[in-house]
Amino acid sequence: MIGISYRMTIRTQAMGVYRYMSKKLILMSASIFILSMVGSLGYIQVTRAHSGVEDPNTGIEASFHVTPDHSPIAGSESVISFDFSKYGIKADDFTYQLTIKKVREKEAVVSTEISSNVVIARYTFPSQGLYTLTLTATPKEGSSKPSVLTYNQRVSRGEVGEHTGFGSFELGVLGATLGFVGIVLVLTFSQKRIKHTKKKDM
Repeated sequence: MIGISYRMTIRTQAMGVYRYMSKKLILMSASIFILSMVGSLGYIQVTRAHSGVEDPNTGIEASFHVTPDHSPIAGSESVISFDFSKYGIKADDFTYQLTIKKVREKEAVVSTEISSNVVIARYTFPSQGLYTLTLTATPKEGSSKPSVLTYNQRVSRGEVGEHTGFGSFELGVLGATLGFVGIVLVLTFSQKRIKHTKKKDM
């Protein structure tokens, strides 16, 4: 009886430690999952019909748009526009330089034109991925410093380029997936362990 009681005490203590560690693993996996999701979602700029972009240092604003419907197709030409009309700014008062850069690739300088207070550019995104579009507006007169308007555009359709590694978005998705899988595995293993222990006790 003493031996059985001792074994039961050890088993109970072991199960207590196991459950404690299982909870810790679940919390860690959940934390990784949540942080990864927040990181990956934070890296995606929400697309709307027209998105406002602003240089907080100069207060210059514009409505950004890219065709078609803010979802460009890699390999097909898109029209990129920065519309200043809504904000009472005269586009003709500035000179412009538009640069487009994909993660881990060379920056491209794209020519622009002005039409009805809208700065327009035509560009063919070479492959899917995340691109940073930067429009630098320099006043033609006065000593005001240039304004920099930046927009992060994800291209998810069309040509798929050569994979050169994982960016922040991809790592975020990978981390979220691994965190979710970890939670499932811990829960499954915990349930099996508890059932196995109950059978032994019986």
